[in-house]
Formats: sequence, structure tokens, C-alpha cells
Amino acid sequence: MHMCDYRPSTENEDKFDLMLRVTLSPDGELVASESVGMIRLWNLETGDCCLDYEGHYISFSSDGKLVISASEDGVRILDLASKNHRFFGKGYSYHPVLSPDGQRVAAASLDGSIQLWNTQNGDNIFTIEGSKLISGLIFSPTGNLIASGSYRDDGARVWNTRTGDCVATYTPASEYDDVFVVFSPNGELLALGGTNPSTPLQLWDVLTGSIRSNLEGRSEPIDMVVFSPNSQLIAAGGPDARAVWLWDTQRGEHLLTIPHASLKPRIEFVTEIGAVFVNGMAHEIGSAKMTKAEIASHSHLLSDLQIDSSREWVTKGSERVLWLPPERRPRMPDSYAVWRNKIAIGARNGDMTFLTIEDEPGRQ
Repeated sequence: MHMCDYRPSTENEDKFDLMLRVTLSPDGELVASESVGMIRLWNLETGDCCLDYEGHYISFSSDGKLVISASEDGVRILDLASKNHRFFGKGYSYHPVLSPDGQRVAAASLDGSIQLWNTQNGDNIFTIEGSKLISGLIFSPTGNLIASGSYRDDGARVWNTRTGDCVATYTPASEYDDVFVVFSPNGELLALGGTNPSTPLQLWDVLTGSIRSNLEGRSEPIDMVVFSPNSQLIAAGGPDARAVWLWDTQRGEHLLTIPHASLKPRIEFVTEIGAVFVNGMAHEIGSAKMTKAEIASHSHLLSDLQIDSSREWVTKGSERVLWLPPERRPRMPDSYAVWRNKIAIGARNGDMTFLTIEDEPGRQ
């Protein structure tokens, strides 16, 4: 085991207290740590700090070339290659999201409005009235629609990104504490869920605006949903749930309940071998029978490193491998990230810890 421990520099140090989120780039090379009003980018391999600047609600573009964030002064897009920053809008913004083609960026404002900008020329395309408290924004796979979730019981709304017209309003079956929305990869379905464990996850037909199915079978709160690439399966889980649930999106049938003991589950579908990977462990779906060779061919998904639900232990599969002292434990479920044999942890006081966990010689 190799352990690297890094503390933010004294400059801006007070702003790195209360670590909120740690986000991994798609290629696993960079880690973004987000504290109150400050963002810092790190090299995962070396632990070196690459850049820091003011902002919050950070994300990477799907190709890993851009970093999108919001701040009290609008939205910022950082080009990692050139280190150029582009700014959009003014005033406090949150939940920024980039369209799939990278041509537009949207963000929510404190007044409940949602603004959409052209990323090429910076023009404001339109401003629309959203919910009072927006819990998230997401573009459809084609980018022709944008959906918003909300806090409490304001449901979800979908707008046409060409005209700004609201084309659908979705009201959950009962009150959620926090409504989140996810489009299926084919753009035909919108998953509407929240933290109320008594209310089912819902699938809505985007074209008709009607409920496709209520996905029953869970008894714990969720805050994450993952569709399979072919949109035929959906999985849900969350930091307060001790399981991941799997459904068939066509029939609404509950297929699997997969227990786990991690602080935050990682879910990946590999439909060509009929499997879903949860925290690096492969689970067969339906009648599919996986071979060891098929599983091994997806080794990039097989990291079974996690932090357990107590936040006290780094685990490898079901084995505890490293105890974390209180000052090195992740502040929140989103305050750590895993890539293969490496873990980046953001602690409550703003420290970043980088761990490399190597197998013991001879261990399989």
C-alpha cells in the first residue's frame, strides 16, 4: 500500500474547509475537489495540484477536455489543454450542465430561473422560469430538451432548448425531499426519483408525457439512477441505502436487489455480457451466464475498492484493508472517488488524501 497525503496551500486555505465533493475525470487522470466556494484540480497519479480557482458544482465534459463550474459570478468553462477560461452570465449560478454537443451550457439561478447560453459566442439563448429551488439540470441525449428537478414537491419540468417552451410537467406520486431527473440513453424515458423511500421511482414517456411505470421493490432512499446503454434496464441506489435495485424498463419488473456495504455504490452496465457491476463485482442479469474471460475483459470496471458505510475503513471486496483516522475520513458520500487501485478522499477540514492500494505479493 502506498499513501500520499496532501494539504491545500496556505493561500485560500480557509476556503477549503468543509469539503463537499470529489469528482473524477472520465479518463481517471484528474480529480476535482470542491469546498465552499473553491475548486482545486489534482493529478491523481502524483497528487500534485494543477490549478485552483473560485467556484462550485463542478463537472467534467464527457470527453474530459473541459471543466464546467458555477460561481457567484455566473458559469465558467475551463479548457484543460489551453487553460483558457470562458465565462457566461452574471450573478450566483448553480447546477451548470453542458449539452452533449458542447454547443450550449445551462445553469440555475437563485430566483428560480434557468439560463441557456451559446458556448461559441457567449450569447444568452433564453431565460426561462423554473422552480423556486432546483435540485438539478440535465440535457436529453440529443440536446433538444432540458429537464429540471426540484426540492420538495415541485416535481420536474422539461423544456425545448430551441424555443424555451415548457413541453411537459411531471408531478411525483407523493412528496419527495429532493426530486432528481435522468434521461435514458435513447431519450425516450425520463426517470423521476427522490429520497422518499415510500414513493416509487417513476419512468415517464418523454414523447407522450405519461407515466410508463412505477418501479416498486425498494424500501430505502435513493439519489442516483443509472440506465443501461440500450435503455432496457435501470438501476438505483444511494448513500443511505444498503442495496442497489435493478428493473426492466419495458415491463417495470423488479429484477434484482444487490446488497452492498459501501458508502456510495458504483454502478456500471455491460449489456453485451448481460451483467451489471456494483463496486467492481459482476452480477448476472436474468438468464445470462458470464465466463471469467468475459468478466476479465472489462477489468477497468473491476476495482472493488470502496469506503464502507461507517467511513472508517477502506475495503477491497468484503475485506477491510485500511483503517482511516477521523481526520482522514470523507466528509460526505460524494467526498471521495475511486479509480482502479487509487482512492482520493476529501476530509471535513479540507485535506486531500491520495491512496494507492496494491495487492500483497502472491495474492489473487
